[in-house]
Amino acid sequence: MPPAPASLPLPAKRPFSAPTAGKTAVLCLLALLVASTGDPAAGRQQPLRIDDALFWRMVTDFSEPDGYFHSDNLVSNELSIQRVVPELKQAAAAGAYLGVGPDQNFTYLIALEPQVAFIIDVRRQNALLHLLYKAIVEMAPNRAEFLSRLFSRRKPPNVERVESAAELVLAFAGQSPDPVLHERHAKEVLGRLMRKHRFPLSAEDQAALRRVYDAFFDSGPDISYTIRGMASWGDFPTYAELVQTTDESGQNHGYLASEAHYQTLRRLQERNLVVPIVGDFAGTKALRAVARFLGDRRVPVAAFYTSNVEFYLFRYGRWQAFAENLAQLPMTDRSYVIRTSFHQLDSYTYANGGLPRSLTLLEPLPELIDAFNGSRIRTYQDVLERSR
Repeated sequence: MPPAPASLPLPAKRPFSAPTAGKTAVLCLLALLVASTGDPAAGRQQPLRIDDALFWRMVTDFSEPDGYFHSDNLVSNELSIQRVVPELKQAAAAGAYLGVGPDQNFTYLIALEPQVAFIIDVRRQNALLHLLYKAIVEMAPNRAEFLSRLFSRRKPPNVERVESAAELVLAFAGQSPDPVLHERHAKEVLGRLMRKHRFPLSAEDQAALRRVYDAFFDSGPDISYTIRGMASWGDFPTYAELVQTTDESGQNHGYLASEAHYQTLRRLQERNLVVPIVGDFAGTKALRAVARFLGDRRVPVAAFYTSNVEFYLFRYGRWQAFAENLAQLPMTDRSYVIRTSFHQLDSYTYANGGLPRSLTLLEPLPELIDAFNGSRIRTYQDVLERSR
């Protein structure tokens, strides 16, 4: 991989700092939206609600134009994301969550119970995918109803009594897709988003959302990273396999692991606290708008899940711009970057031995900024070797 461009020093980072220039009236208004019942530094807080109209304003005003990625990426291809959850739950600050990609973010949302979450992805399709999840989660009072709506399969008998995610998804894997149910569910999804929430989805957005929903209907729990004629890059895990993953001790932290976990996700979605944004990590708008919003509210970042986006930023010489955006985020010494590597590094192994296909790593966010300021990061390898 080519080295990153020559580093420019960033200003020293102060906890809860944020830029003051260039704030718009919308940002000032949005600063009133998110509040907690106490000091965010004191511990996990019960989040309040974001108004529908202002939620949509945030989605639209913070977003950048639709971008390109070489995959639909409707589900993750990372089996290792839960390995860092126990440490995150112990170490991360209370505050905001930032992430990228599809529903693997929900595992971290449940672990951290953030005051607000922003899912920032270069593809508008990902934002629409999260709006699809939002509608389905809000309409589904439990895990069984969620899976029934996600895949448009009728619920198997006594499925509400099933406890484990493995048994739950296996029960639905045996059900046939129901076209009539799918049509009804698709109308209910759009009704939830456009009539109840009054989100003004364009005809193009509605068609794109329907294509995403059809993919889940067509493939069911076997849906994977490579779908709809994409060139195969290998045998990626299916949705059914992903929701069964665990940490090293065998504990499942995912949103289908228990009814309690699912209800945590549902509370966040019902309060409009999972905000999908279209944005480039190295762009000039989305991440900076999120930084201003959080800075105005003095809400630090608890964790920023970047997946392996940094690999592509280094490839195209844009990681420096990302680092400059990162430096604008309000943070404490308990703010973390969660990153995924698909590169085999001999220095990283898990307790159960061997190296997984994906490797999920942590690094304190202030340490990353300090290393960049000190010109200690030139390549993607430098970033990985700093992680644990």
